[in-house]
Amino acid sequence: MARRIQDFRPDMPESYWQVIDAFVRAAVTDAQPATVYSAQDLLSVTARHVLWCWQTAGLALDRKAVFNRLVIEEFIAHGCPTLSPASKGNRRSQLLRMSEALLGQEGCPGRLAPLPPSDPVRPYSSSELVALGSWAAGQSTATARRDAGTLLALGAGAGLAVEDVAGLTAGMVTVDDLGVLLAVPGRRPRLVPVLASWETPIIEATAVIPADRPLFRERRTTPNKKNFASNFVDCSAGVGIKPSVQRLRATWIVGHLTASTPVVALMAAAGVESLEALTRYLRFVPGIDPAEARRALRGQLRDHSG
Repeated sequence: MARRIQDFRPDMPESYWQVIDAFVRAAVTDAQPATVYSAQDLLSVTARHVLWCWQTAGLALDRKAVFNRLVIEEFIAHGCPTLSPASKGNRRSQLLRMSEALLGQEGCPGRLAPLPPSDPVRPYSSSELVALGSWAAGQSTATARRDAGTLLALGAGAGLAVEDVAGLTAGMVTVDDLGVLLAVPGRRPRLVPVLASWETPIIEATAVIPADRPLFRERRTTPNKKNFASNFVDCSAGVGIKPSVQRLRATWIVGHLTASTPVVALMAAAGVESLEALTRYLRFVPGIDPAEARRALRGQLRDHSG
């Protein structure tokens, strides 16, 4: 760790780094053992934070000032304008763990306000899904066409995220009289029924792939590599629209919300525990006719009192 800290060079003017260099290295050296983060991760975020504190906020290079939780909150709110909410949240967590390690409760004046959730990605339109079907059919080999179709089906037909696709093998697919059911493994294990319109690519893939092999990109040797799906898409044939797994999942979620799928069932299939994870997609759901809404709300509710 000491060598990594010593060799670190941030992406900033050398004249700035000379001023904050020793302060940053010493803070990371003292704090890193008490956190779950690597020295490399902490060095990067700390260098940016300390630079902002010294250059923009005009603070002295003093730990009580720089790692005060309210100062960290100001940096995240005003010093990271190009970061997504998720990246801001990760950066704030790293700096807060630094604060706890270096200052204890002294740097903790109170609970910080939660960061706003990230905006949901836009689902695909019907015409875009047709274009994606053409992309899959236009791949240069039978294996690539099968993988492309499977990726679309797992995303738009079952709402799987990249990490779900990574661990799914052919043996985790059940085909019966009720359709196709995926036993998704990993961090959010669950059973996911596939939309009827997307069942065929999955059925065809399971017919030729051994049960213990990945359903998508059967021959890959690093099934959990983070960018395995995006690498396939980036290297695929075609010059038009290409799929994003996030947008495919969004398409699946919005489709179920539009179809009024029971929300408890949808949360279970999506692998989420918070309604907010679904309600943020409501902006993409078409409005309902007032008369239809009234009839639905007037309908008889089931008695769940037992």
